[in-house]
Amino acid sequence: MADTNNAPNVGKLIEVKGVVIDALFPNELPEIYGALRITAGDREVIAEVQQHLGDDRVRAVAMDSTDGFSRGLDVVDLGGPITVPVGEPSRAARSGSSAEPGSARPSSSRS
Repeated sequence: MADTNNAPNVGKLIEVKGVVIDALFPNELPEIYGALRITAGDREVIAEVQQHLGDDRVRAVAMDSTDGFSRGLDVVDLGGPITVPVGEPSRAARSGSSAEPGSARPSSSRS
């Protein structure tokens, strides 16, 4: 969990193995299932903490490719789990212009 004084809990990326990353947090370990943000240039990847390894280290799984990531990048503890918006706005985004059930009807013509 992030510090209560609103200062971000920032660690360092110490190992990258595919989508699995290890990070060092010298001040406070993020919670299991907590969200982490890793930024490299214009790319931002979210990861989820899966394990506390000891020695101020956590292991997390990235939700996107980690290609181009290198040791030493900042890893920011977001202070809570990964969240996804739900409800009408996200339904409309997934189904195009109409969020009504059955709005995508198959063509009635047969060959």
